[in-house]
Amino acid sequence: MNLHTLRSYLGDSIFFKAVKKYISDYEFANVDIFDLKKSFETVSGEDLYWFFNQWFLSKELPELVVNYTYNENEKKLEVKIVQEKNTDFDKLFVLPVDILIGSGNEVIAKKETITHKTSLFQYTVKEKPSFVCIDKYTLPLSKTNYTDTNNIAEITTCKKLTDLTRLNALNYLNNDSIKALVFRNLLIENNTNITLKVLGLLKNFKIQDSIFQTDFKPLLIKFLNESENVEILVSTYSVLSDYQFVQSIENISNSFIDSSYNVKFSYLEYFLKTDLSKGLKKCEEIEQSKDENVKLILGLLYSIYGNEKNETFYKVTLTTINHKKFSEMLGYYFDFVVNRSDSVALNSIDFISELNENSNSTYIKEKLKLFVHNLSVNYSKKAEFNPLIEAIIKKIKEFSEL
Repeated sequence: MNLHTLRSYLGDSIFFKAVKKYISDYEFANVDIFDLKKSFETVSGEDLYWFFNQWFLSKELPELVVNYTYNENEKKLEVKIVQEKNTDFDKLFVLPVDILIGSGNEVIAKKETITHKTSLFQYTVKEKPSFVCIDKYTLPLSKTNYTDTNNIAEITTCKKLTDLTRLNALNYLNNDSIKALVFRNLLIENNTNITLKVLGLLKNFKIQDSIFQTDFKPLLIKFLNESENVEILVSTYSVLSDYQFVQSIENISNSFIDSSYNVKFSYLEYFLKTDLSKGLKKCEEIEQSKDENVKLILGLLYSIYGNEKNETFYKVTLTTINHKKFSEMLGYYFDFVVNRSDSVALNSIDFISELNENSNSTYIKEKLKLFVHNLSVNYSKKAEFNPLIEAIIKKIKEFSEL
């Protein structure tokens, strides 16, 4: 990202010429950051000490706060940019930036350099701007805060700005009523980067049920039916389950059959979170699948949401699953066992002993030994003992002595 910032400052032509020179001059040689600096200085003709000092040799990052005022009578725009965290002169950043001004249907770019704690820039603009922002593309590692809610909303919805700039502004949108409107408009836009960001934000921002049902539910269902992006599908299921949207979504197109394993997992977990009995039924319906990756999905889900009846699945699967996937499934079985009743743990040792006796694989025997050892560690932490726990510890000891 530091190199990307340098590329933005120097421009592509100089940047790539310098990269080529650096690779050519130092091929097969030991180098440090100052050799890189020298290559860029030679090609650009600039002293770049300030750049490498603040971006490569410092752990600090700039934190900027942007505000603006507009004088209607004088048609004057004043942009105020404060380096929020830095107070000492020697810690201030030198920041070449593009200040972007929304004017009508245009975005006016003004190239400036920030060198002070507080920097003021004035421009003549014929009408009040719809927004003012810093192009995040020029400062990807900065934290750029906007305090005006309407300004933030305009930045996030302006398609002429880079996704990076819009996504940065979204982090500072605090007004709940405006949030809901902005989020809906951004989801309609069908921009993958923006969609993923909004879906992530929706998980931490609860919209009124009535608004969610009317404005967001149709959009999310549309994603599930039409999107081919795995991340969007997974995030959509996650949002739906967090909002406890329990109405049937059985009409989703091929969400389980044709999608990635991450989507399969998210599809099933959605039902387990919103309607446990329906979710378990769906899981049980596909237990006969010959796809061992599907079996691993079930193993993980049962370890979290399953009941004692689902133990049969592990016992059947662990006797037939490929050696390469055995350890992972056994790990899920362990999680299942320790999160259920002591009687399940007691029975598991009998099953593990049987597997150990019937297996000729040193690898499997070692994994089974580890299973019992971990079970022993788990039960050694129990504060109170009862006859069932004593029986478990006795069986663990018997297994260990084999």
